[in-house]
Amino acid sequence: MNKTRRTSIAKAVGMLEEAKGLLETANEEEQEGYDNLSESLQNGSRGEAMQAACEALSSAVESIDEALSSCEEATGE
Repeated sequence: MNKTRRTSIAKAVGMLEEAKGLLETANEEEQEGYDNLSESLQNGSRGEAMQAACEALSSAVESIDEALSSCEEATGE
């Protein structure tokens, strides 16, 4: 792999890491919001929607981890 492609991949890795951090923060904030709800709201549609959002955000973070791993594999790092 040439230097130009490695540089492009490194730039993409940086963007993925930034996106991962943003998603992790959003997930933590959503989870905190859920945890601060009363039990009745946690068990209602609002709580269920918040839990679904947390699960989706966790899945997105896992997908980014997989993409980062693939980038490492591609560059031999």
